[in-house]
Amino acid sequence: MTGGPTRILAVARRILRQFRRDPRTLALVLLAPTLVLTLLSEIFEGDEYRPTIATVGLPEPMARALESHGANVVSMEASEAEDALAAARVDAVLSMDGWRPNLRIEGSDPAKSQAVMLALHEAAGDVSPLAARGKPEVSFLHGSADMDPFDSFGPILLGFIVFFFTFIVSGISFVRERTSGTLERMLATPLRRWEVVGGYALGFAGVVVLQSSLLVTVSVYLLDMGLAGSFGWLLAVALLLAAAAMTLAMFLSAYARTEFQMIQFVPVVMIPQIFFAGIFPLEAMAPWLRWIGRVLPLTYGARAMRQVMVRGAGLGAIAPDLAVLAAFALVFLAANVRALKRVRAI
Repeated sequence: MTGGPTRILAVARRILRQFRRDPRTLALVLLAPTLVLTLLSEIFEGDEYRPTIATVGLPEPMARALESHGANVVSMEASEAEDALAAARVDAVLSMDGWRPNLRIEGSDPAKSQAVMLALHEAAGDVSPLAARGKPEVSFLHGSADMDPFDSFGPILLGFIVFFFTFIVSGISFVRERTSGTLERMLATPLRRWEVVGGYALGFAGVVVLQSSLLVTVSVYLLDMGLAGSFGWLLAVALLLAAAAMTLAMFLSAYARTEFQMIQFVPVVMIPQIFFAGIFPLEAMAPWLRWIGRVLPLTYGARAMRQVMVRGAGLGAIAPDLAVLAAFALVFLAANVRALKRVRAI
């Protein structure tokens, strides 16, 4: 009877010794869940989003009531307000059409649209003359009041799926090249490190292009996800986002000895990105959380996808996000060249 329990304890001690000899795995087991929970706590306990509402000829009592219920109110001329709405500098325009209030919502972000409607509803209850005139006439610059949730959050989900699967496939493939000895043998040739990295990146790019193109095509034409803009610009965003994911995975793979260790990067690298991709408004987060969002590729990729898919934006609107994604890819490529010294110094 003593033999069985003794052998079980021996196996258990061996597993514990493995964890002790692998501090990175132990740190991920203990710290990654704590990090995710901390981020969730900070995000949900952040300030409520304060919508910015442009007013045109609105009575002063109503403007004060809106401000008292959490809205930033800016008085503008009608043409100026429409330009601000089109540029997404304001979330809505509230004007008076005779005796009836007219509300025009930007509409590309459901969370911001809901904040506008909530502020107006609460403010109307404080101003009885306005409430007596009935509900405001509501229209949307982009989308509609009955926009499907899949259309609202589709760009974020599409960006995350492109980024996630590109990261996993590229990272594991590159680790396999290292563990099989192929990469080390290649580094023993006259090839320079940057040539090896460039060759691998170009080779993986073929698969990435095929994967991203398939995901975008299926989302738009098979799953009927809303697309107000150009399919070509949406595909361009997806490809640059995938390039950032691929080069990041190649860089991190230099610090993984096995495919399992590459998977261990997922909780730290991938899960936090979804929090900052647009599901929660960055403006409502603590300042230090906003900085985290600004250094994550998915923040820019999902924002550009939403611009194209919901707002119908073209190159002029998404060019800054495309430039940032391209910069991420180049920085990760340069870092990967240096990281190859871990494989073999040449």
